[in-house]
Amino acid sequence: MEFAENYDLLQTVFDTAPNGIAVMQPVHDSKGKVTDFSILLFNAYTRNWIGDIDYKGKLYGDLFPMVKATGILKKFIAVAETGIADNFEQWYDGEGMKYWFRFTAVKQAELLVVTTEDITERKQAEIALGEQKRLYDSIIDTTPDLVYVFSPSYDFVYANKALLAMWGKLQKKPLGKACVKTVMKNGTRSCTNAKLTKLLQRKKQSAEQFRFRMQH
Repeated sequence: MEFAENYDLLQTVFDTAPNGIAVMQPVHDSKGKVTDFSILLFNAYTRNWIGDIDYKGKLYGDLFPMVKATGILKKFIAVAETGIADNFEQWYDGEGMKYWFRFTAVKQAELLVVTTEDITERKQAEIALGEQKRLYDSIIDTTPDLVYVFSPSYDFVYANKALLAMWGKLQKKPLGKACVKTVMKNGTRSCTNAKLTKLLQRKKQSAEQFRFRMQH
């Protein structure tokens, strides 16, 4: 009775996990090399992905053919053979699924336990952010206007190509020089410094326009 209750508890925990879990047994060829995995158990999360099919005893590579083309199966085999756990991200497009997955494969005794996390939303956000950054960089680097970013201590963090060209610099990198001291004439430095300090002290995002004479 106690064993049955413990089993039911473990099964409940297994099926309520927020990610896909697969428990599999390595399949070996005549030379003892691992070639695939026989599926022993999927949790409820994984079963929702694949639908109502009889998966037990089937080969993982047959049920999910794209794991061969993407190198996922190869990485699982390496874990089974070396005992070294692996954690990696992979785009998966097959069997009606189009997802970014994070796979965690761990060898437990003679079995392989694979956890699969759907990270599609996060990856799409990262890709969109990267594309947006490339667009902004392209716009900023093609404008003839001088664009720069500096820290609260007035050290340069970023300068666009137009400003770097004026200084004769070839590479974009933190310049580490005091912003106000570097770009402004002595006559406007103290006035501009005061305006920038006042602007930085504001708690809300705001903007202010002012003029100064540059030196180079």
